[in-house]
Amino acid sequence: IGLAIANELLLKGADVLIFSRSKGNLEQALTQLKIAVKQPNQVLEAISLDVVDHEQTVEVMQKAIEKFGVPQILINCVGMAQPKKFEDIAYADFERTIKTNLYSVWNISTAIVPYFKSQARGVLVHTSSIAGVLGVYGYSDYAMTKFGVIGFCEALRNELKPHNVKVQVICPPDTDTPGYEKENLYKPEETHAVSGNVKLMKPELVAKTVLKELDTNTFLIVPGLDAKLTVLAKRWLPRVVWWVIDSNTQLSAQSTEHGFAQVSNLKRDVLMLTNTEQPRNYEHPEVLDSLAAKIHESLAIHCDSVYYQTFDVQGQVYRNVIAIIGPKNAEKIVVGAHYDVAGNQDGADDNASGVAGLLELARLLSKETLNYQVEFVAYTLEEPPFFRTEYMGSYIHAKSLRDNGQQIKGMICLEMIGYYSDEEHSQDYPIGLLRWFYGNKGNFITLVQKFGGGSFDRQITRGMKSQNLIPTKSFKGPASLTGVDFSDHLNYWKFDYNALMITNTSFYRNKNYHQESDKIETLDFNRMALVVDELFLCLKQLK
Repeated sequence: IGLAIANELLLKGADVLIFSRSKGNLEQALTQLKIAVKQPNQVLEAISLDVVDHEQTVEVMQKAIEKFGVPQILINCVGMAQPKKFEDIAYADFERTIKTNLYSVWNISTAIVPYFKSQARGVLVHTSSIAGVLGVYGYSDYAMTKFGVIGFCEALRNELKPHNVKVQVICPPDTDTPGYEKENLYKPEETHAVSGNVKLMKPELVAKTVLKELDTNTFLIVPGLDAKLTVLAKRWLPRVVWWVIDSNTQLSAQSTEHGFAQVSNLKRDVLMLTNTEQPRNYEHPEVLDSLAAKIHESLAIHCDSVYYQTFDVQGQVYRNVIAIIGPKNAEKIVVGAHYDVAGNQDGADDNASGVAGLLELARLLSKETLNYQVEFVAYTLEEPPFFRTEYMGSYIHAKSLRDNGQQIKGMICLEMIGYYSDEEHSQDYPIGLLRWFYGNKGNFITLVQKFGGGSFDRQITRGMKSQNLIPTKSFKGPASLTGVDFSDHLNYWKFDYNALMITNTSFYRNKNYHQESDKIETLDFNRMALVVDELFLCLKQLK
């Protein structure tokens, strides 16, 4: 929205300064905005600024004003949303939302208001949302901030009006922006139901509405007829609005009460793992630590105990995350997935999909009365250069079980469970003959075992196949066959534990394997959810 507003201002001949925390975003914005510059002496400048930082905001704004003069208009479009149910919002995420959406408003106002008052003119515009007028399911922290923006601006408006300074608030509806695309990945199913088939507004239309209202005394700038009607209905017919929302929420809740894997949860967790400033590989331990903390927080919501298993590799500390549910003295099953990546890539299928499946499985199983204990493990350092070494997180974990004399019923490795294809010849095999038995379409999930696997392997295989939710195939082969031992289960085999891998067959199907193209957009979350459902039902019924 901010980019679209800047573009409209430039087209009208205004001088424009744009601010952003990301230098990359600034460079990209400048490239796009230069096309809109119409006058030879028209100013277009980009300045790096993190408006969450109070001192930096005041200092940078002061320098900008010294160089370019006091602006006539300041429009703040900073904001973020990460929709989740209240109990699923980690405190760190809540704090980030508060700082981004509220601190920025305070800091920007602090920096500009004295200049506006001294000149007895100026227009200060902050951005709220329709969610600042109507609290929306799944947006509790966001609503807190956006209601707060409107309240703050209303109070500030009353203070500044005697000084001929105008304060306005933009309340855009759902708008077609990259940020909104990310929101959709996080949304609970109930939020989707409440939203319905809302038509997204284009940011260019929001920008035109804002510029039109700048010349009026309108306090709330509400782009779009539907949004205006929503604001009016909430003000004059609140009971009708609540009835509509409650009806949609109840219908959605009924449709999701079966307790199976939620696509929105899987999307949210894959996005959490892939949306990092640096790749989550061994060269960025700070990123791995941050993700380990988020995995820990997620598991802590549902599991009896959660802790880190730390170990040192070449002077650097790395962490497995371990969580436990079920009876203390019962037989144990390990379910594991690695959260690191190879090289500089998102690793959506390899292996954010596996970790997302693990987190959702923990949520589902935590609601059940189990006959055994489940130990969920999110491993680090599965990928090269540590693959097949004693530095793998799964080697550390498997060895700790053996060193402590712990017996386990078996281990289940979740390795790449998100990529599927119904195209002919989309599935390869280590041996061409296998195509005659398994088909040439990559539309199934596979349980990979080595020759000589025990009763645990057979129980899981039969249990998952019997659910009949997604084509499920089993493969037994020698560990020496390429791909059979290509994940964390290999380390449990080393210590003579039963173990199997649940996978979409990795590089035999997904050509994005270890490539920058392994992105969230390539995943089939519906089929991924069915895999989690099959495993959940299998483990739920396991004796």
